This record gives sequence, structure tokens and C-alpha cells, in this order.
Amino acid sequence: MIGQVSLEKSQKQAIRSTPGAPGEEGRLLLDSASGALAIVQDGFMRKVNASLLSLIDYSEEELTSRSFLEFIHPDDRHVVADNYVKRLQDGEAPAAYAFRIITKHGDVRWVQLNSLMLQGEGKTTILAFLTDITEGKRAEEALVRQEKRFQALTENSSDAIIIVSRDGIVCYESPSYERISGFKPEERVGTSMFERLHPQDTKMVAENFARLLNNPGTTLRVEVRIQHRNGSWRTMEATGTSLLHDPAVEGVVVNLRDITERHESRKRLEQSLEKLQRTMQGTIQAVTAIAEWRDPFTAGHQKRVAQLACAIAREMDFPPEQIEVVHMAGLLHDIGKISVPHEILSKPGRLSDAEMGLIRIHSQVAYDILKTVDFPWPIADMVVQHHERIDGSGYPAGLREDEILMEARILAVADVVEAMTAHRPYRKAPGLDKALEEISRNSGRLYDAEVVYACLRLFNEKGFAFALDSGESAASLV
Repeated sequence: MIGQVSLEKSQKQAIRSTPGAPGEEGRLLLDSASGALAIVQDGFMRKVNASLLSLIDYSEEELTSRSFLEFIHPDDRHVVADNYVKRLQDGEAPAAYAFRIITKHGDVRWVQLNSLMLQGEGKTTILAFLTDITEGKRAEEALVRQEKRFQALTENSSDAIIIVSRDGIVCYESPSYERISGFKPEERVGTSMFERLHPQDTKMVAENFARLLNNPGTTLRVEVRIQHRNGSWRTMEATGTSLLHDPAVEGVVVNLRDITERHESRKRLEQSLEKLQRTMQGTIQAVTAIAEWRDPFTAGHQKRVAQLACAIAREMDFPPEQIEVVHMAGLLHDIGKISVPHEILSKPGRLSDAEMGLIRIHSQVAYDILKTVDFPWPIADMVVQHHERIDGSGYPAGLREDEILMEARILAVADVVEAMTAHRPYRKAPGLDKALEEISRNSGRLYDAEVVYACLRLFNEKGFAFALDSGESAASLV
């Protein structure tokens, strides 16, 4: 305040000393001022200091020879002109306000005007102090643009945006929330975030909210159910991000997307797939029964092979879906025997080479039957390969090692073990010990070593035994 009074006194003295212009003392004052300074009379800048010249890039002659309005942005001239006239007439115009100026090079800069009106020798003089506020104004405009952008995004987004305090209180809800819940934002702000949650989801949401509170910057995504105003339950995909460390937010931002229809469609699809799977399993079992009906001596063989193959796959940590595939392949692996004459299948005694040749084509026949079925897995390839051997001595293609599907390698071991533990018309069952000795002796040569190891563990360490009733469903095996 003291400096302002001294400055006003100095300017009055300067103006009085030289009519229409500051005296030597005023000139000195202008040049020594740290800010941009101008003396305005009759709409012209009579004197300017070096700081103003630096700000606007014009020379003193250029500035003082033209109306000061010419240097002001066209959109702001009427405001400055009106305030100037009011200031001269009654002094009620604001002494401080902001407007834009245009430099000699066309740059636009924001300035804050603080003016002081002085009377001297019948003339009114305006002492104008201009402060460059361009950077601050740009930051302010950027903030406004950001706020408008955020507002446009939140108001027009199909998703709802919610900000929740550390205490779980809703601080903000976008207008979109009304579209998905039926509640206006003002009805929800100030209430608990748990108020409309499904009771079965409350614990899960509370645990994830605690994780967000303890881990700033973390983002989590969950599915939750919230109650609509009409009483129905809507399924939401909720994405929460902890911005507690951000002073502009200081909360958890939750994006809610209504996925009720998608969720219901997914449930219907899952139910449809389950129904199709049950139908497919029933069809496979029916086909298996037909094959076994033609060969009563091997009744249950395919089911027991499927049982053991699933147990081996589970022991090898196969995922449930892959175990299900092994089960199907096991049930179908001998379907090709329907092409073998019944007399050969039930012949008591050793088979001739020609008869063995007929039996050996059963895997290829099975492939020809199954390849026309649009399975989502290569069931036909698994079945045709179940008599292939690691060293290439198997049939029908003489495949080796990795050329043989892993599921087929499992079927090969399960087939041999089951066959050797069951009686056949042409021989008595060698028994389980002989079967395990067979696969152990030929591990890595005829049979996959990893599969053999898993099979031996089942029998020697985990007490596996073929079920008396071989009609298990795939679900019971996986």
C-alpha cells in the first residue's frame, strides 16, 4: 500500500510537471518499473516503458502513434473500450480485469490490467499496469477444456462412472448411472457404495475394495449385481482404479458397464452347450453299445479303456476339457470293429494272419466313420492312432514319437493294460501284473514313458482298479 501511494504521488508530480506527458521524474519512474507500464490519455498511450515494449514487440513510436485499442484482440476491444469510457465518466468500471493483446508478430497474450486514474491540468490520465498472465490463462483454459471433456465423456458414455471415498461413500456419479439403475445421481451421492449391491456380492466387493485402498494405482475388474429401481437385478462389469494418491480425486474411481444381456446370453449358451454335450455323450454311448453288442466277449472293453485313459490323463494334470476328450476317444476307439466279421471276433483259438489283418483294419475303419463327424477336437486322429507305437512298429501308418497325439499314446497304454486283464476267446487273461510288466518293459520304446509312469503310479501307489459297473459318465471321471 505504501509503495502504491508513493507511486501515485510520483505520477501526479510527473504529470503536473509537464502538461500532457510525464516529466523527468515520471520518465525515470516508467523506465525503472519492473512491470509493463503505460500512461494513457485520450485513448492513446503517451508514454510506455521498456517492459511493455518487450511484451508487445512494438517500438515506442509505433505504440504511441496509434489508438491503444488497435493492439487489443478484436474480441476484447469492446470490453476494454467500455471500461475505459466508464472509467473516464464516473469511475465505476473495474480497475482490474484481463484481456488479450496482439504482439507485432501476431502472437496473442493475456494481460491483467490494473489502472490508476489521475487528474492533472484539466486532463484525465490513466496509469495502466499490465501483467503478463498468458501461462496462467493457458493453464486455466486447459483445465476448463479438460473439465468439459470429462463432463462430455461422463454425460454421454453408456458406462457409469462413480467416485467412492476411502470410507466407501459415493462422492460422484455420472448421469449414465440413471440409465442403468433407474436412480438419479443426486439420490446416490452421499450414500454407501454397498447399498444396492446383491447380498451375495457384498463380501467379494468389500475384499476387492480393501485391496484397492491398500494398493494405490491398482486396477481391479469384477462382476457384480446391483438392484435397479424397479427391483430387478442387473449384472455389471465393475472396473475399479485406486486414485487415492491423486489430489484431484482422492478416491476410488469405478467404471460400471451393464452386461446383463451379455451375461444372460452367456448363461443360455452354457446351458445349450451342456445340453449338446449330454446329447453327444449319449450318442457316443449308444454307438459304443452297438459295437459291443456284436462282440460280447469284449463287452465293456471300450468303457474300461476310457476309464483308465481318463485316470492317466488326470494323473498327468490334463485340464478337465482335455480329459473329457480322452474319455470320448476311449469310448470310440474300437468302433471300427463293426466291420470285422462276428465269427472272427468270437473265434476261440489263435487267429490266422489273414484274420489278424481284418482285425487290424478296425482303426482305419473307425477313422473313416469318425472323420465325417464335426467334433471340436481331433477324435478321429486319436482313435486311428491308438495302435501306433513310439518306435514306428505300430499300425496303420507306422507313426513315431511326436507324430502320435498324446491322447492316442494314453489310449495305447490303457488299451494294452485293459486287454491283458480281460479274457478273450482265444486266450485267458494274462493278468494285471503281466500287463504292468509289459508296459514297464517297453516304456520309451513301444509306449510313451510319461504315460507309462503315470499308469504305474495309479496301480502301484494309488490303488486304481477298474470299476465293476463300467457305465460311468465323463463327468464322474473328470
